[in-house]
Amino acid sequence: PTQTPVAGITFTSTSTSIQQGQCVTISWNAVNVREVYFYQQGQNWQNNGVAGQGSRQECPQQTTTYYLRVVMQDNSVQTRELTVNVTPVSNAPQINSFTINPQGQIQAGQCVTLQWNVGGSISDIFLSRNNQPLWDGAPYQGNYQDCPPGGGQMTYLLKATGPGGSNQATQTITVVSTQPTNTPVPQPTNTPQPPPTNTPVPPTSTPVPQPPAISNFSAIPDQINLGECVTLSWSFSGQSLVTAVITRDGQPVASDIPQNGSQQDCPPNAGSVTYTLKVDSEVGSTAQSAQVNVLEPQPPTAEPEQPPQITSFFADPAEIGLNNSCTTLSWSIDGTSIASVTLSRSDNNGTTALSEGDAASPFQDCVDASLAGQTLIYTLTVDSEFSGSTSQQTTVVFAAG
Repeated sequence: PTQTPVAGITFTSTSTSIQQGQCVTISWNAVNVREVYFYQQGQNWQNNGVAGQGSRQECPQQTTTYYLRVVMQDNSVQTRELTVNVTPVSNAPQINSFTINPQGQIQAGQCVTLQWNVGGSISDIFLSRNNQPLWDGAPYQGNYQDCPPGGGQMTYLLKATGPGGSNQATQTITVVSTQPTNTPVPQPTNTPQPPPTNTPVPPTSTPVPQPPAISNFSAIPDQINLGECVTLSWSFSGQSLVTAVITRDGQPVASDIPQNGSQQDCPPNAGSVTYTLKVDSEVGSTAQSAQVNVLEPQPPTAEPEQPPQITSFFADPAEIGLNNSCTTLSWSIDGTSIASVTLSRSDNNGTTALSEGDAASPFQDCVDASLAGQTLIYTLTVDSEFSGSTSQQTTVVFAAG
C-alpha cells in the first residue's frame, strides 16, 4: 500500500537491492513525537525502541522488510516500511543464523550472548563490535558472551570469508544508562531537632570474586580420519583467574590460553579422544569436555586377479620366401601377475623355442632356407602367477620358389 506522507517523518535506505553479503544503512528521523520503534519482519516492535533520529547498518541474508513505528503526540500511530531485496551469491559462505540475546535494549553493565551457525567453504570467521575486533578465527558454529562498555548503540558484525567470496550479518543492541531517582528534599519545619546520636557505620562488604564460567567449548568436527585435525574453540569468564588449560586424554595441548580463542589440534592415535577445558581461579574451578572420534584409515581394497588375455597376435609378413626369410611377430596382452611370455615355432621337423619366458614384442624370426615350402606355426603362451595361462597361434607360409 502507498504510505501517506506525514510531515516530520523520514525513513530511507542507502540501497534497496544488494548482493548477499553486502550491507545497507537505514536512517530515520521523526520529530515532535512520543515514541519510535525500528524493527524487521519477525521481530516484536515492543522490544526495539529507538531514538527519534538515528541510523542502523543492516546486512540481510535474504530479502527483508524493515519497519518504523512512530507514536505521535496524540497517541495515533504511523508506520513506515521499506524492503531490501537480496540476490543470493552461490559460492560464498552462508550465514545460516546469527542471533543476539537479549534483544533491543540492555542496561549498562549487562551482557549479551551472540550465537551463530555458518556453512559452506570457509577460510575465516570474524566477529566485531562497533568495528572493534572481538574474535578472529571463530568456529563455524559457536557462541560468544560480551559485556559492552559504556552506553549507546552497539552493532555486532559477523563476517565469513571463503574462496568464493564473503558474507556478513549484523545484530544491534542499545545500552542505556540507569538514571538515578530524584529523592524529594523535605521542607524545613519549626520542630526542634533532636540531638545527634552516634550511629555506627556498618562495615563495607568486600565484593566476592565471581567464580570461573565456561560459556563455550567445542571441538569441530567431532569425527575425523587419523592424520586430520580438529578446531578447538572456547570462551570463558571469571575473576581472579589462575590457570586455564586444555588437555587431550589428560595430556596438556594448550596452557595459559586467553579467555576467548581457538586453535587446531591433530590427534596422533585413532579411537575416542576427550578434550577438556579446565579453568581455575582463587575462588573455584570449572571444566567442560568435548568428544572426537578418530577413525583408522581404511586399507586399500584388493584388486581381483585378472586372468591373462592375448588381445592381438600376428606376423608381418605372413608369407616369406628365399629372398626374404624373416618375419616380425607382434602381440599385446592383458592381465595381472604375469609370470612369463613364451614364443615357439613349429614346422615339419618339430617345435623350436624362440624365447625362454621373457619374449618381448615385437620379435623377429629369420627362418632357415631348409624350411622352404612349409607352413610355420607360431605359438604365444602367457602364464600368470595365480590365474592360469593362455595361448594363441598364427601362421606364416614359407614359399619354396
